Amino acid sequence: IQAISSENWAGKATATLQVGQFSTDFNVITKVYPWASTVMGYVQAGPFIQNSALTFSETDSLLNDTGKTTSAKITGNTGNYAVRNLESSFPFALLSSKGYFFNFISNQATEGELELSAYSDISSGNTINVNVITQLESRRVKYLVNMGLSFSEAKKQALQEVLKIFEITENVFKNSENFSLTDGNTEGAMLIAITSILQGNDNTGTLHTLLTSISIDLEKDGILNDEHLGSLLINNAYFIDSPTIRKNLINRYRELGKAVQIADFEKYIKNFIENTEFKFTKPIIYPKSGRDGSNILDLEVTTIKVSIGDQTNFFSLAANLPDLVNLKVAIKGGACYYTLGTQVNWAVDWKEKLQIFTSVEPGKESDIRVFFPKNQKQILTVEYYEYGATQPSRIKKITVNP
Repeated sequence: IQAISSENWAGKATATLQVGQFSTDFNVITKVYPWASTVMGYVQAGPFIQNSALTFSETDSLLNDTGKTTSAKITGNTGNYAVRNLESSFPFALLSSKGYFFNFISNQATEGELELSAYSDISSGNTINVNVITQLESRRVKYLVNMGLSFSEAKKQALQEVLKIFEITENVFKNSENFSLTDGNTEGAMLIAITSILQGNDNTGTLHTLLTSISIDLEKDGILNDEHLGSLLINNAYFIDSPTIRKNLINRYRELGKAVQIADFEKYIKNFIENTEFKFTKPIIYPKSGRDGSNILDLEVTTIKVSIGDQTNFFSLAANLPDLVNLKVAIKGGACYYTLGTQVNWAVDWKEKLQIFTSVEPGKESDIRVFFPKNQKQILTVEYYEYGATQPSRIKKITVNP
């Protein structure tokens, strides 16, 4: 005698018994399946703040809410929580949290609340971390399950699709709810990079809108089709100050009494910037000319002819900076003089063979009158340090009086 099928996880179940050619259906009373009765983990977009609200919602096999929920709160400023004494009829659940969190880019607690969620199968473990990746994949996971994939297959595919948005294609052997900012491993590095790109220098409301919009876009085909959303991501990535993020995370957790290892998240940000096809829409503009003539920062300018005679030939050193963007320019190998009192949004450090021009404020036009010695050939190296870069992002040569 063999039980061939059953229809429900708990309660009144229908089973079929078959003996040779004969079979019969009968009802049995089943006990609640012994899934984990306690789940625990962390909520992170930066660690959520203590007493943030948390809800554990049971779902059926198609990830529809069964109406059985358990409320709890985050118990510490590392974002840690535990939900105990669960009696679940299904192994699937949606864990949601809403609250303030430590923003590791701005290095302070947020002024607005953020809501994050994660689908999980508690028959495979009792750890559920909630983060921006679990939020991005949530609609896609439910869609794939309803298209016939198993829960584990849907989770794996949705995670791969989310990572692909950020040009991460390497194999990952954990579900997103097992990623943590502070694990010091590959998955932790991915999570820090993706969280940083999503957060940028924006407020919590903007982050919430971006997460929701990307999640909706991904739902049906797993591809981020909205070019505007993609541009928001690459715009954010250009302005990320990775050393400050690393320092802020280490210091924050030290304040909370926890020593953490931060893995190499920087490589994922760099790879995204170098390989994404999303269009960067906040470039620094180097105009053809400025207030005092041709602009020596124009990327096409590689030769300068200084007129011979009594009249000095002036040029501009000009750049139009978008919001939040600073610029440093180093001119090496010769002399680029400037006229005192003509600088607009430039601070100047002048030495005989090295002149450094640093923007004073982001988001402004910067210009200054410059000139070169007459009847003297020079080959100058111009280094552009854009978006807070510590290494030149562009380098060109200018030949003066060729």
